[in-house]
Amino acid sequence: MITYIAINEEKRIYGVYKKPQSYTLTIEISQSLYDDLVQNSILYKYINNNLVKDTSILDAQKLNDNILNFRAYRAEKLVKYDILRINILSGDLDPITLQVYSPLTNEEKIWRVNVLNFTESITQYTTENDYPTLPQRLK
Repeated sequence: MITYIAINEEKRIYGVYKKPQSYTLTIEISQSLYDDLVQNSILYKYINNNLVKDTSILDAQKLNDNILNFRAYRAEKLVKYDILRINILSGDLDPITLQVYSPLTNEEKIWRVNVLNFTESITQYTTENDYPTLPQRLK
């Protein structure tokens, strides 16, 4: 199938056309590749007369997804941390031990700092197993 593509200075495809335009290149591709280009043209580059998937875009999307997932996880866990801290400051009783909550441990304080700084070290390969280890009282 003959197709016409528009590329930018970075060789990234930003348009796919059925008719030639003054700013397009003519290429021959399969129907399935054409369909993918029409839906995901930003994911392709035109290099050495070939269409190549641009993994840097995919990696950037994965990194963004990982950051958003971590932020949701962090928000949930910091709420638990804050509730625990408020209970300690109020002198409330722990419903499990029926004793007054013990003060925050160094492990819990260090976890809080680590979780707040962790976003900077997230990559496209980061999983939940890489997150700072939760102290026992926050699980």
